[in-house]
Amino acid sequence: MPPKKKYDGVDVKVRLEGDLEDRFVTLCEDWKVSQFLENITSLLLEEMKNQSYNVILTYDQLPPEVLEYEEEFGNRILSCKELVLQTKGQAYNRGVNRETQVETSIESTEKPYSWIYNLDDDVKNRQMKEKDVARIALCLDDLKMMTKFTLMTGLGFKKGEIEIAMSNSKGQDMDWCADLLFRWVYKNTSEATFRVLLEQMRIVEDLKPGTGDWEKIKKVVLLSGSSTNGK
Repeated sequence: MPPKKKYDGVDVKVRLEGDLEDRFVTLCEDWKVSQFLENITSLLLEEMKNQSYNVILTYDQLPPEVLEYEEEFGNRILSCKELVLQTKGQAYNRGVNRETQVETSIESTEKPYSWIYNLDDDVKNRQMKEKDVARIALCLDDLKMMTKFTLMTGLGFKKGEIEIAMSNSKGQDMDWCADLLFRWVYKNTSEATFRVLLEQMRIVEDLKPGTGDWEKIKKVVLLSGSSTNGK
């Protein structure tokens, strides 16, 4: 399988909340929010440089998204409308236009998957084994069909493939979602990593909170490196 395309840099519109002036900054997919914040002093007025900021990505059809400090931008910079810098502790004004703004409060509470950003890269990039897949499948067992469907499309399965797996699982002990997870690992081998799976789960969690038990998923990820994990 050819490697996924990585963009050297994408020009993203950046705005200080409450400021009407638009600026453009070149961001890379593998940049973390912390790196971006360390390199934006040229955008800030002198009295603003010692303040702490939330970094918010806005989209045309999706709700705004608050990024964690050690979170990578990833391919979201290709689809976002703009990046907004918001002074921490304030409510975000999501504008219908620049003249009339509708205030929308964004929760600053920690997300259930925030622990992902503290994982070492060698853990994130670890190739998933059969035991890892079985354990993750248990964590997803109680999810609604549409949530599982969305997750599987994020992993590259087409609608027809998912429907066939669902049909074949009728009367079987193994859930169709678990079956597709195994197929994903077998098909992608070294590219079937925790990083890829957790990123897709994070996206689904943001769209529909409650994507599995994140504490149990954390235990599975950490257990994957133990000597008893095997194949």
